Amino acid sequence: VAFDNTSANNDVNSFTIENNPDPTGVNSSAKVGKYITHDGAAMWAGFKTNDLESIVITDNNKWLSMDVYKTSTNNVGLKYEGGTDGNQKDVFVTPVKTGELETLVFDFSAVVGDTFPTFVIFPDWGATNPRVGEAITYIDNIMWHNENPLSINYKPGIANINIYPNPANTILNITGINDATSIVIFNISGEMVKAMNVNRQDAFSVPVDMLNEGVYFVRVISNKGLNTFKFIKQ
Repeated sequence: VAFDNTSANNDVNSFTIENNPDPTGVNSSAKVGKYITHDGAAMWAGFKTNDLESIVITDNNKWLSMDVYKTSTNNVGLKYEGGTDGNQKDVFVTPVKTGELETLVFDFSAVVGDTFPTFVIFPDWGATNPRVGEAITYIDNIMWHNENPLSINYKPGIANINIYPNPANTILNITGINDATSIVIFNISGEMVKAMNVNRQDAFSVPVDMLNEGVYFVRVISNKGLNTFKFIKQ
């Protein structure tokens, strides 16, 4: 649900799924979320969802990372609403870059133990700098972490992950898995076509015979990091 994007009459289409503007950079996803903050919108204009299950903040998910591509350096804000006794938590991060994807990290360790049913994103918090014209924000790879993924000791990817064969016909093998892991496959349009969980084994074989021929992305995710590979289904 978009809100307070007033110059476009609270434009309900201000959030869309679009082509990645920088697919050769750090994020090779074919599709990303796009939000247009219109000229004259409220400084808190953004979007939210009530459709997800309530989020419980624990020591395993007290940090959240999000890749953003912005046309301004105004803050990006995240807010959880509806916590215990009506509590809410706002966290704002100032991007350094414009015109390329950057990973921003949000610290929710102050509300560990609380439960929130509503998730809100402020893509371009207008109080940072006066907003002139439209501001465009692309968003992708929203992930939970048990520690700051930008800290010096955090591994941004899972070491020694490999996939084969590539191209693949019936089976795609993934090696180097050593932790509870999620495996997700997306097609070239960014649509998820397969998802599964793997529990602590070094190698895993993913059936891909049901996929149409073409280019796909397989994403391997755990608390230790994220790896994305492109493969071809023959």
